[in-house]
Amino acid sequence: MKQRVVITGFSTITSLGKTIDTWDGICSNKSGYSPLPERITKYGDFRTKHAAIVQEDNLNLKAINDKKIDRTVQLAYSCAEEALTMSKINNNEVEPTKFGVIMGTGAGAVVLTGQQLINLHQYNNRKITPNYIPAATINSLSGYLAIKYHAQGPNMTVSTACASGNHAIGLAFDTIASGKADIMMAGGADSPTDGLIYSGFDNMRVMAPNNEPCQPFSSERKGFIIGEGAAVLILESLDHALQRGATIYGEVKGYSMTCDAYHMLMPVVDGSQIERTIENALEDAGVTVEEIDYINAHGTGTQAGDLAEINGIKRLFRGQEQIPPISSIKGAIGHTLGASGAIEAVICLLAMEKNTIPPSVNLQAKDPKVDVDIVGSSRKKDLKVIVSNSFGFGGNNCTLIFKKLAGEV
Repeated sequence: MKQRVVITGFSTITSLGKTIDTWDGICSNKSGYSPLPERITKYGDFRTKHAAIVQEDNLNLKAINDKKIDRTVQLAYSCAEEALTMSKINNNEVEPTKFGVIMGTGAGAVVLTGQQLINLHQYNNRKITPNYIPAATINSLSGYLAIKYHAQGPNMTVSTACASGNHAIGLAFDTIASGKADIMMAGGADSPTDGLIYSGFDNMRVMAPNNEPCQPFSSERKGFIIGEGAAVLILESLDHALQRGATIYGEVKGYSMTCDAYHMLMPVVDGSQIERTIENALEDAGVTVEEIDYINAHGTGTQAGDLAEINGIKRLFRGQEQIPPISSIKGAIGHTLGASGAIEAVICLLAMEKNTIPPSVNLQAKDPKVDVDIVGSSRKKDLKVIVSNSFGFGGNNCTLIFKKLAGEV
């Protein structure tokens, strides 16, 4: 029998701070941007002058005892400790073989790689740390977490660009639902703040120029702002959570993953593939379009991406009297690539807990083609079912369905 999957702990860290500071900042329409760090600016002048960087005093340094790891793993460590504390899981009482880790990242260990490349070019091959290879492999993200928390169950790091965080949560959901684990740590982390990767995005001209903000769904939107951050969620089977008397913050009802198979960068603008992705997720969750209370959009602030998503949502709701409210949080915390879906999952859980829809920060004059309800300031609403979208380069699409559990168990 398929197990139901619930969330018993979560934590995030963004340029706005830790979990509650991030939530409060978004709901207050704040943007967590700062000037580019010296590790980027030393390589030249950039079209986009700022990024959404995590401030050092927000890192949980007690959780980070290995200074050889990449900054991406440091961010994940910081969240993992707090998510486990929130879940009240006692590691001594957990069956290690039924406890796993699935994390997502888009860029991986780029900060560490950048440092080692400097050593190689300025000095010689003997200046490359022997720890570089294990620390720079994509699976170091889930591997380090598993070692730290003695999680001997399924272990994987997913890398599907900006859909990575959602994919990690979805795959963790599958793992528990099929009985392969009782508890899964899932989420995403990214720190795309090295000179090489930042230069690549800057030269692609997908970011808002100068010091302009990311403005999802606005008529003046000019692209996203790079952000760094992480989020970790603790997923459990419903039976396991009830047995230990855990507090339940929501249920993962279902998800879907699809591919446009169209273009490495551009979405299918008519929204047909996005419609298919959301439709598949709803079918997996056993949820109808009429039950959706809020859509947490991918909403990066690019011209094509925002329009494709809205077109897909409109196609999904054709024939319906009303489309539910929609917002994107990337105007506040930047586009955190592989961490974005996981961070947005945390925001969705807080939205359900507080019955509040977070706003699309920096929403100015709405694009006339975006003729749906885009939330521009925090709005109170009873939220029972939330759809959360993530779409990545390569046409990777993933939609998660979250449901409030109150009154059902």
